[in-house]
Amino acid sequence: MKLALPLLSLFLGLSYLSATEVIREAHTGDVELNRIQVIHFAPDGVLLIADGTKSQIFAVETGDTTAATTRFQPIPGFQKELASKMGVGENDLDIIDMEVNPISKNLYVACFNQKTRTPGLIRIDRDGTMTPVTLKGVKHVRIPLPKGEKAPVSVITDMVWIDNRLIAAARCNEEFASKIFSVDGPLQHEKGGQVYSAETFHVAHNRWETKAPMSVMIPYEEDGKHYIVGAFSCTPVVKYPIDAIKPGAVIKGISMIELGSGNRPLDMFGYSTEGKSKVLTNTFRFHHEKRPYGPSPHLAFRFDQELLSAPEVNDKAVRRLKGNTPATEQIQIAETYHGVVKMSRLDDESALALSETGDLVTIALP
Repeated sequence: MKLALPLLSLFLGLSYLSATEVIREAHTGDVELNRIQVIHFAPDGVLLIADGTKSQIFAVETGDTTAATTRFQPIPGFQKELASKMGVGENDLDIIDMEVNPISKNLYVACFNQKTRTPGLIRIDRDGTMTPVTLKGVKHVRIPLPKGEKAPVSVITDMVWIDNRLIAAARCNEEFASKIFSVDGPLQHEKGGQVYSAETFHVAHNRWETKAPMSVMIPYEEDGKHYIVGAFSCTPVVKYPIDAIKPGAVIKGISMIELGSGNRPLDMFGYSTEGKSKVLTNTFRFHHEKRPYGPSPHLAFRFDQELLSAPEVNDKAVRRLKGNTPATEQIQIAETYHGVVKMSRLDDESALALSETGDLVTIALP
């Protein structure tokens, strides 16, 4: 199902489908996970949960579909409080991913209990109430991923719902390790999709590469065509045409932007401010000690969405820096996001962010 929406609305997220169009004949039973690697919301409160260690993705009907009427309340000491809720010390709980439900504006947090070696999923309501999300006896579908020798998917790094299909970035153990997994909606229980090899021109390395998967990705539409836009370590921003994802294809990404070497993307989303479409991605700078861009190794970049349709691509992609000097005003370091470990878009005004100090805060979008 394609919707005639403005460019921005599809870029920011979700088309208005019902859960029955996302999921066909939901199965009722337990969702059995080894780990949660990433979570993402499909339309109408359907939560996608990826567990690459068991080569599977679940789509769960949360029923959390009441539109938000109040603002989200920040939570000082959030990581410590969440660990206490899970019955462990702060250092024994890893926060893996967090995602705002775009309908209810409640926050879902995937975590991992180091003591029991088990995953957990917590919902944080707008008033700060923390509730474990039960995965027992829930309506869901399980989507198996290939386990064979040719493409044994072991890691899923991110997922999007676009053009009525689920697309995930994945990694496996072969020469073309970077993979794109695609399955058409409506999703059906125990029905898998296809895995495709992906090749990307890495701007900073000045060569085509096949090893690293996209760290983060978002949906995007340009001139009526659908794309996924992903960011890789060191840090090219690449778009892949959806119509290229077809049987037998090695999908070639089009590198549009180079944010600079030494960064590993953590989250990414689009938004609108002052009538312009922007993209925000936060990263971990593993070159921070020898070449810092601010007070913290966790920083964020904001760039204009229009750069994704620029004519210069691959080796001529738009670079943030020329030497050590900023090369364009269309790419900026978002200074208010220094120290942000994880983030998720709340609305066009702000994002929810987990800080290095373990606080959950709202930060205005730059």
